[in-house]
Amino acid sequence: MILNNFELTLTQDYIRKIEKEIKQLESIIDFNDFMSILQLDASKSQLEDLISQVNVYEDIVKNYNKTPDFSEILTDRKKLLFYRIGNQIDQEEIAKELNISVEHIKRLEEECYENLNPEELRKIYQYISNKSMEFNIQKNELLDWSKFPLSEIINKGWIKVKGNLNPIEELKRLFSNILEDNSYELAFHRKMTFNGNSAKEYSLLAWQMKVLYEAKKIITTSDLPVFENDTSWLPELLALSTHENAPLLVKNYLFKKGIILIVEPHLKSTYLDGAALLYRSVPIVALTLRHDRLDNFWFVLMHELAHVFLHLTREAEISFVDEEVGEDNDIYEKEADKFALDNLISPENWESCLSRFYQTESFLLEDAERLGISPSIIAGRIRKEHQKYNIFSNFIGIGEVKKYYEVN
Repeated sequence: MILNNFELTLTQDYIRKIEKEIKQLESIIDFNDFMSILQLDASKSQLEDLISQVNVYEDIVKNYNKTPDFSEILTDRKKLLFYRIGNQIDQEEIAKELNISVEHIKRLEEECYENLNPEELRKIYQYISNKSMEFNIQKNELLDWSKFPLSEIINKGWIKVKGNLNPIEELKRLFSNILEDNSYELAFHRKMTFNGNSAKEYSLLAWQMKVLYEAKKIITTSDLPVFENDTSWLPELLALSTHENAPLLVKNYLFKKGIILIVEPHLKSTYLDGAALLYRSVPIVALTLRHDRLDNFWFVLMHELAHVFLHLTREAEISFVDEEVGEDNDIYEKEADKFALDNLISPENWESCLSRFYQTESFLLEDAERLGISPSIIAGRIRKEHQKYNIFSNFIGIGEVKKYYEVN
C-alpha cells in the first residue's frame, strides 16, 4: 500500500518504466517462446498491481479529506491512516509532533495501528483532526453558521439580537469571546467536540459554547483551587447524596476541588445528558438534567467525573460530550460507565446488597443506610440492571434535581 506522496511518485515512475518495458517486450517477443510469454505476463501483472495501488491511494485522498470521528477510528483503525493520507499530512509531521521516529510511525501504519493503545491512538487522531481542520479552513469549508439553531439560541437568551443586529455575527462574537481567538473556527475544534455537518452536531456545538461561556464567568471572577487528579475524595462527595439538597451541595463541593459544575438544558434534536470539558486547564462537568431524577443525576455526574479523571488532559483541551449516557459502546464511554458504577457502589458492596434479590422497600432502605448513600442510587441501578422500571419509582427522586438549579 502507498503511504505517502513520495511513495506515490516512486510508484508512478516505476509504472512508466514497466509500461516502457512491456512495449519493448511486445515488439520483439516470440510468442512460441514460453519463457518470453511468462516474462510479459509477469510484467503486466506487476503493472496492474501498481496501478491498483495508485488508484486506491487517489480514492483515499478523494474520500477521506474531512475531519474523522474518533468512534469511527476505534471501530476500524486503518481509517486513521486513510484520514492522514486524505488530509495530506506527512508521516514526518506526526512523528515530530508526537516526538517519535518516522520509522515508528511507518511501523504503526504498516500494522494499521492495531497494536497501539487507545491513549496513543487518540493523540495521533487529535493531531490529524487539528491538521484536517486547518486544511478545511483554508478551503473555507468548516462551518455553515446558518445551520446553528439560531431561533432556539435567541429564545433561550444565549445571544441578544436587537434592531438590525445579525444573529450570526452575534454568535460569532460569542465564540470569539470564549475561545479568545479571532480564528475561532480552528480554535473551537481544538477544544470542542464537532464531528459532523448535521443540525444535531451544530446544536451540540452551540450547547458546548454556552457551557464554556458560563464556566468562563466563574473562572475569571473566582479564586478557584487547582484541580488535583486524586479520586480519594469521591466517597465524601457520594456521602452528600443523603442530604435533601444534595444537588446544590455537590456544586459547591466540586468547586472546592477545582472542578466547575454547570447545568445547562439540552437543545432540541439532541439527547444530551452531560459533558466533560477543559477550559484554561480547568475541568468542567456539564449536565443537562434531561431526566430530572436523583438516580440519573448521580450516575451522569460520576460518568462525567470519570472522563475528568481518566481521559481529559491539560495538554489537549478536548471534550467528551455524552448523549444517552450508559448506552455507548465507545471504549472511553465503557470505561466511564464502569468508573461510575464502581465508585457509586463498589463491586464488593454491590454483591452484599440484598435489595438486588429481595426488591422491597425495607431491604432497599437498609442497604442505603449501611452504605451511607441515597436509596435513589441503589434503586436506579436495580431498575437498570433488571430492566424493571416499574419498581422503586418512589425512591429515584423524580423532580428532585432541577429545582435546585432554576432550570426548566
